[in-house]
Amino acid sequence: MAAPDRHLAYRPDIDGLRAVAVLPVLLFHAGLGCTGGYVGVDVFFVISGYLIGSLIVRECESGGFDFGRFWVRRIRRLFPALAVTLAATAVVSTFVLIPTHLEDLGKALVAQPLLAANFLFWSQSGYFETASEYQPLLHTWSLAVEEQFYLFLPLILVPLLKRGRKPALVATWLFIVVSFAWSVHATQRYPSASFFLLPSRIWELDLGLVLALLARPGLERPLANEIASWAGLIAILVPVFFYDATTPFPGIAALAPCLGTVALIHANSGAPTTLGRILATPPMVWIGKISYPLYLWHWPVLVLARYHWLGAPALPLAIGSLALSFLLAWATWRWIESPVRERRILSRTRPLVLTSVACSLALLAVGAIYDGKDGFPDATTVSSATPSPDEALLEGFHAMRAWERKGAPFIAGSRDPSAKKLLLWGDSHAMATLPVLDDLGREHGVAVYAACEPGNIPLFGTRSARIALDGADYEPAVRALLEAEHFSAVLLLARWPVYLEGQAAAARNYLLTDAEGKVAKESEAPGLLRERLGETVRELSAKGLDVVLMRAVAHQPLDVPGTIAQARARGLDENAFALPLTEHEKADATVNRLLDEALTGTEVKILDPRPLLTDSQGLYEMAREGRGLYTDSSHLSPYGSRQLRSLFEPLFTSLQEAKDAP
Repeated sequence: MAAPDRHLAYRPDIDGLRAVAVLPVLLFHAGLGCTGGYVGVDVFFVISGYLIGSLIVRECESGGFDFGRFWVRRIRRLFPALAVTLAATAVVSTFVLIPTHLEDLGKALVAQPLLAANFLFWSQSGYFETASEYQPLLHTWSLAVEEQFYLFLPLILVPLLKRGRKPALVATWLFIVVSFAWSVHATQRYPSASFFLLPSRIWELDLGLVLALLARPGLERPLANEIASWAGLIAILVPVFFYDATTPFPGIAALAPCLGTVALIHANSGAPTTLGRILATPPMVWIGKISYPLYLWHWPVLVLARYHWLGAPALPLAIGSLALSFLLAWATWRWIESPVRERRILSRTRPLVLTSVACSLALLAVGAIYDGKDGFPDATTVSSATPSPDEALLEGFHAMRAWERKGAPFIAGSRDPSAKKLLLWGDSHAMATLPVLDDLGREHGVAVYAACEPGNIPLFGTRSARIALDGADYEPAVRALLEAEHFSAVLLLARWPVYLEGQAAAARNYLLTDAEGKVAKESEAPGLLRERLGETVRELSAKGLDVVLMRAVAHQPLDVPGTIAQARARGLDENAFALPLTEHEKADATVNRLLDEALTGTEVKILDPRPLLTDSQGLYEMAREGRGLYTDSSHLSPYGSRQLRSLFEPLFTSLQEAKDAP
């Protein structure tokens, strides 16, 4: 994303191409259309590979390549604008973010000088997940990818170029093939790692490097260049408008924007095409020139504005944030980036390097303080927004993956060998109800066997894609448990909607699979859920078991502990940003209708937890009596689970009465 080097022939069309790359990214992040605007980053990768590759090739072949000078030049191009953005973000965040999120910012600040931002965000959350909206520096993952690439590129490319361009081309194509193959595989198997980490992105940067090594002035015929140029633009814009957060990415989906960028650059390498002249117009060039600081500024501005004005109308906030981003980008380019790049400021290498090191250490120190001090919490914003350590799920709990190692399932409630037995079968949402089920089990003499595994839907004949990709299948273990123990009832509990929805590109997919573990299309998932649920219930009923199913608790639009803390910090009611129950009912209508259809004609009892989490005015609460009901945006906290006591108690009462009956 660096600006073109002055030692290369300046191409205004490439600045215009940068504008084509950065504008969709901004619009996507601002929620103003361009659902696939994130592919602009991939366009940047190809441009960067071409420009930096051209520079290395030129210097090597002129006998003047110097490793130290190369990396110093990267510092001169990239670090000044980055340092200013990081410093400003840290200062503003101190006054805006709650302690938990300020602590996360501290980790991100520490990761920057270590070139490890992409590793940090990979380990924390997916790029498209809700939690990412609290990360003002999330977008720096792409800078880390480039920095890592250019840390190693000269070490590999320069020795090869000493033998000529052919060995360099062969090696580059080898990297492209291997990296692309890994990208395709990892996008399905390890989507978050594929999105954030360098191995699955090398091929994109190397496509630009291939152009630099070939160094041909476009295609032979002008008409062919015209066609290639427009075809390249279409290959970029189609993903911009037709991809979305659920598109598996990068992998095969990244081919179109990357090859489109290659076509545009190559077609305009000689005489400019019609499109090349359009890209070289002053407005496009101006946006392209400020594209690097614009990319740096837009995300923290958007995040902090949304954070500070939580609940404000989205459209004016987005437009205002982008306008401010353009202003800050122009100012940074005018007074920071250009003077340093043109050596009007810090013209000598030693002062530049020392200043950069000092700034890096300062940012690292600030980040370490934020992280080490847990974001400077105070009693007014923390306390009971999140569960305390003594509110852990249940001591000794283990999920299904640990059954073999532990030798048995986890049992909550009564430990009396003569107790009635209830099977709780479900995913992490079932796990979240264990505190109240444990309480009731102890009081009513019921042993609750927990057949719970995150991402595992409680149905026979299907799995979620997440479980299938892990190579796991927990159905045999459930069947074996049903045969080994005499259960009186089964409670099916899951976040049902998630198994019908395609997940974000950098997150694991929970869509249902067929019997062989093949992921169903999103359009096929509802029918599969209805069919498999009906079959499961009929099979369980045939075993003489009472079957109870709980609808999913409502998915909150925001992270609940963080939102409660924000409300407290502003002196607002803890439920200031909660939605009415009617809104959640609309969101869950489709899946609940499917559940009802599947259970028609059965004796299954359906439990609905949502009314118990709703106040007398119809507001679906985030907190009650000063305590958070959720641990995130969808999982109940231990306190929240205990609000469902009256929902489950009739089941436990009936089991106790059956035990006590003569």
